[in-house]
Amino acid sequence: TCRPALGKRRDVGRRKGRLDDNRDRAKTARPIPMRILIWTHAFPPSIGGIETFCDRLAVGLIRRGHRVEILTNGAGGGPPKTTLHRGVSVHNFPFRHAMETNNLAAMRIQHEACSETIDRFDPDIIQMNLVSVGLFNFLLQQKRKRRPTLLTIHEHILFSDNSSVAAAALAAVDGI
Repeated sequence: TCRPALGKRRDVGRRKGRLDDNRDRAKTARPIPMRILIWTHAFPPSIGGIETFCDRLAVGLIRRGHRVEILTNGAGGGPPKTTLHRGVSVHNFPFRHAMETNNLAAMRIQHEACSETIDRFDPDIIQMNLVSVGLFNFLLQQKRKRRPTLLTIHEHILFSDNSSVAAAALAAVDGI
């Protein structure tokens, strides 16, 4: 360690005072609001663990001053739609239905609508909870425009079959 010269002791005391001032300011400083996109395969009104986790996460982040939107897999077919849940915009894209019915036109429409939704919101970070068909669309979005992403793994399904989609998803995120 480096010790100050004896004649500089007062200066050390003054520096300590400045540190205390900075700590006081840090306690009262408000965090910079972020735009956070929560991307999940299910969200209320569906009932389950991931749905509850994402709902509580969104509400908690909003209470801290952040802007939050949800992107999820809507049930059934039809066009993508946006609903409001507890003050949060929820964008429902029926990815699963389009893939299960091999409807390439619907997949293209959903991909383009998803791209527009993400570009409009312009998230600072994406928080992902995917283990299903939405993962493929996520990879397409990351290839189109890379965005910082945090992946939360709730199940072992992602790793169960050593799939190339799962490996690509792990490579496309910034944190797990």
